Amino acid sequence: MATTAEVFARSLREAGVRRIFGLPGGEVVNLIEACRREGVEFVLTRHEATAAFMADVTGQISRRPGVCLSTLGPGATNLVSGVANAYLDRSPVLAITGDMSTEVARSCTHQQLDLNALYGPITKWSARVVGEGTAPLVRRALALTTEGRPGPAHLVLPSNVARGEERQGPGPALPPPPPEVAIAPEAVRKFVQVVGRAARPVLLLGIGVDPVRHRQAVLRLLEATGMPALVTPKAKGVIPEDHPLFAGVCSGMAGDDLLVEFLEGCDLYVGVGFDPVECDKIWFTHKGAVSLDTVRVAGNPFGADVELAGD
Repeated sequence: MATTAEVFARSLREAGVRRIFGLPGGEVVNLIEACRREGVEFVLTRHEATAAFMADVTGQISRRPGVCLSTLGPGATNLVSGVANAYLDRSPVLAITGDMSTEVARSCTHQQLDLNALYGPITKWSARVVGEGTAPLVRRALALTTEGRPGPAHLVLPSNVARGEERQGPGPALPPPPPEVAIAPEAVRKFVQVVGRAARPVLLLGIGVDPVRHRQAVLRLLEATGMPALVTPKAKGVIPEDHPLFAGVCSGMAGDDLLVEFLEGCDLYVGVGFDPVECDKIWFTHKGAVSLDTVRVAGNPFGADVELAGD
């Protein structure tokens, strides 16, 4: 019989994971060794936060989940900053934290934390590996990172579970797949009407736009509408900066007073993949707005009058 660590490692490899970033510890050595045997490279970093940032960037570039690993206690808390960054950057990441043996958890409080409670607010899902149903658990966690709005998932792996034999059983409950979203024809008509009535609309291209996959579609949109376009830092590159309709970068340190003045002169913001998570100023709440994205704007601080959300 295979150990749970071996099942976990095999599931990572079968899902296409090629490497894991992290720092070793006694609680995770079984998983690291199992990954080595499966051909999944363990990339040693000098700090757990660095491992999470490397997984974050891997996810952003590949559009597939990057994976990071830490041991329990301070290893798990060090990983938090990078995972939180991935959560806000909408990056697909799987974070794995080791934990003490469940056999001693009741009596030993050394470095013991509720890791699911710690990671819950900064991930799409946080669960524990229990020694059964591990393969579907790992597959679901990886898939969840790219479904809907991308973001991190988190799995806790106790040391005795990792080295123990995988049992037959249903395993932990898994989150359901997201429902299919159909855009109502009436919403499309309203979107077109609102844009058509605007005298000075501006396109806001954001984090939901892939500068590689969406580049040609965005350029066709510019040519068809004639609207000037601003990008957020994560969308830089989707429009050539010498394009006559490129108006600049609208958030972060580049969102200077001149650009804010330009935006205040517009009467409609047309968000395409625009997510206010990138903005450190709130100019986007001052005008009418519509949004086109694969998901609804989280909490809708954008104040979109019409949202077309679907793929």
